[in-house]
Amino acid sequence: MAVLERNGNLNIWWFPKEFSQSRYGEYHHSGTNSCTLITLILADMVAKEGRGFYCQRRHDLPPRAVEIFAEGINKPNSDYAHLISGSPGQESSGVALQMTANQNLNIPDALNVLKRQPHFRLKEWFFTHMQADPERESCRTIALRLLQAVNTGLQQFRQAGKVNEHFLFAAMISDNRTVLFVIEFPANLITFFDSHQHGRDAGAVVAQCNIRDMY
Repeated sequence: MAVLERNGNLNIWWFPKEFSQSRYGEYHHSGTNSCTLITLILADMVAKEGRGFYCQRRHDLPPRAVEIFAEGINKPNSDYAHLISGSPGQESSGVALQMTANQNLNIPDALNVLKRQPHFRLKEWFFTHMQADPERESCRTIALRLLQAVNTGLQQFRQAGKVNEHFLFAAMISDNRTVLFVIEFPANLITFFDSHQHGRDAGAVVAQCNIRDMY
């Protein structure tokens, strides 16, 4: 389903344009602004699935990884549709947030929606903010600053003594788009999930490398 591209030690899987948050599933019509819900629900699903189910060095993504990514797109799109419409699905989720169409959620608001759902267990424990000016800074400079932010999160994670945790999740919001980084221990692999469509021909994308290869 996904086409593999290799860039050094980085593996990139490009999905077809039909597999993206604004085109996939029954509730794709509400997928334009559901990316924050998608990243958090996907992270929660990965945490519950257990380590090593997708972080494997192979040409194809494991079928279970694709299934979870698909469910991680479709369910949040459904939740977002219920938030906008105020349909009974909103009550079943215990949602108390007032929403308007085309509204983007930040992390605290999305967590406020999801924490009322049964079995959702993720919590935000670290936050950082950075500004970038693409007209004055090169793409490489901005990328290095982003990596520094990820590294700061890793340091905070390790200093907190969370040595027995299998995953660290980082949601990044930029230009009204939210994407997900999944860091798996002790393999020290980092996987990137972006549910948006890319250009005219590509849909969602997954990328993966060892943490040391980011720098």
